[in-house]
Amino acid sequence: MRIPVMVWIHGGGYFYGSGSDGNHRPDYLLAKEVIVVSINYRLGAFEGDDGTEKHKMSHTLPVIMTLFPLLIGFLKLGHETVSGNQGLKDQTAALKWVKENIHVFGGDPENITVFGNSTGAVSVHLLMLSPLSKDSSENTLKLIYQDLEYHVRNARNLQDPVKMAQLMERIKQWYFNGKPCTENSILSIIQCMSDIYINIPTTEFVNSRRKKKEAVTYFYKFSYVGSQITTKHMLGRKVPMIGAAHDDESSYLFYIPKYKVNDPQPPVIGTRDRKVVEALTSMWTNFAKSGNLTPASDQNVTATWLPATADALNYLEINDALQCAKISDFTNIFQESDE
Repeated sequence: MRIPVMVWIHGGGYFYGSGSDGNHRPDYLLAKEVIVVSINYRLGAFEGDDGTEKHKMSHTLPVIMTLFPLLIGFLKLGHETVSGNQGLKDQTAALKWVKENIHVFGGDPENITVFGNSTGAVSVHLLMLSPLSKDSSENTLKLIYQDLEYHVRNARNLQDPVKMAQLMERIKQWYFNGKPCTENSILSIIQCMSDIYINIPTTEFVNSRRKKKEAVTYFYKFSYVGSQITTKHMLGRKVPMIGAAHDDESSYLFYIPKYKVNDPQPPVIGTRDRKVVEALTSMWTNFAKSGNLTPASDQNVTATWLPATADALNYLEINDALQCAKISDFTNIFQESDE
């Protein structure tokens, strides 16, 4: 019997990260009887002889790199010989290789699920749109999605000083109650940036799919705060952190060695953390196996995950308990800037 295959695309803002650095070990997922494959793809503008990124650049590039990190791997070069999007083509080639060869490792070439985090999740969406990857995978699972089109579309408004002033005033009123930013505004700044880069683009994306009645789309909010080290802990303790942060769920899907230095053992069976590990890995692998994330027969899953539909923006709240909820009042304060 062939085993379902899950292909992992790492994140890293398009300019760092690796699928072979051992920082996302699939120990927890493998316990659910799937094959996990991680891939690499071209990143950034410069690479060393060993394939790693060169972060020391000339004096003319750092500002450009900081403001616009969508670099060589994903640029459209406009040349007939080298058309661009090299990173996306690398990913497509990797999926093609997996489909053609995974049977040698016992994998099912007709049941391949692609998933990723952060910009890896964006790559999953780009692969869905690209004709190059047609038939390479049957299922797609997006962990955290950031809508590239949203940011590109809004960039043009920077040229209109009147609209920019209006937008800034809306931001000031919505997030800061009309008050100037101070050291006490950190939580408001975090909420604003979270909305700009994650919350609004993700919700807009799901809204567009459900209203067009495209393929079934499952939406979730990871709210759990446990004992496992996550990305936000690596940022230090000076900035107050309330609730879960970007990519926190990765610590419950993968064994991440750099986060486990002081506590190398997996979460103990019966603990809160272990229950979240079991719930997440069960749902993700259930999707890979059958497309049904929350079958009644799975004791690790305590709720039915309803898809987002044209009539209801359903989502699964992932916390100590799993709970299906509905977004009834969604406001995008940036919407007017698209006019």
